[in-house]
Amino acid sequence: MARPLKRGIDYFSLDVNFLSDLKIRKIMRACGNGSISIMISLLSNIYRDEGYYLQWDNDLAFFVADEVGASEGAVDEVVKKAVQVEFFSKQMFDKEKILTSAGIQRRYKAASAKKKDNSILPEFDLLAPKKVVSDVGNKVKGADNEQSKGNESKGNEKKKNRRQKFEPIHMQLAERLFELIQAKNPEAKPPKLEKWADDIRIMCEQDKREPESVRNAIDWALHHSFWSGVISSPTSLRKSYDKMAMQRISEKEVQKPRNRSGREEVLPDWFKRQQEQQQASKEDLSEEERTDLEQQVARIKEDLKRGSGQIDK
Repeated sequence: MARPLKRGIDYFSLDVNFLSDLKIRKIMRACGNGSISIMISLLSNIYRDEGYYLQWDNDLAFFVADEVGASEGAVDEVVKKAVQVEFFSKQMFDKEKILTSAGIQRRYKAASAKKKDNSILPEFDLLAPKKVVSDVGNKVKGADNEQSKGNESKGNEKKKNRRQKFEPIHMQLAERLFELIQAKNPEAKPPKLEKWADDIRIMCEQDKREPESVRNAIDWALHHSFWSGVISSPTSLRKSYDKMAMQRISEKEVQKPRNRSGREEVLPDWFKRQQEQQQASKEDLSEEERTDLEQQVARIKEDLKRGSGQIDK
């Protein structure tokens, strides 16, 4: 049976300027002079066992503390500080919970050059050559992908904003329009109300229509004998808006009483009240009484038109 290959090495080099190293000075300043013996013990265990790394756990803390006559807490503090100042690789400590560094791995490779196998596990290898071209390409590609995703996201956001650019009042008007259409035609298919709301927004913004005016136009059109059969969407409402506005004005003008000069006739308030009272009481009158009442109203109007003077109240 073949003997297992020894992973570790019998010795490691310690630079004469070890104590002058900035990282070591920071560790000493934070953890005291006793930290040097802890650091040397850690390095010795790294090179002796696996050769280029050491698995960090509570057992190792106890072992080192027992070896140098320190507390486990002191060992733990030294390790944390060594990782913080990057004496040991923070990346490998956080990811793999091991103590190693690029310098440790270089010294291991140099000291074990004559070994049959001095390879380093790929997941721990800090010396692996960087594929500069490939990485750049990947970065560029990645950047493109990120840019592409960003553009796509912006595009989606623009579409979303475009779909939701309308205000609540525009949606209310769209719902009102469909409500009245459906009242006329219960079989009317529900539209895309968001599209309708946006069409109404465009009508308000571009055509300078006030929402209240649009609501009045909707109510008037959908109760009109002719236009209720024409207006079936915000598009047809917008297209016919001006024609309907002119007709509404025209119909109002026809309904207004006028005198012989063609000017609008202004009836006195007492006469308006009398008309309202008479209208309210018409239902209680007989046919003959209603006819007589209508004749009286007609005579009063005729007197007003002639300007015949004061009329008794």
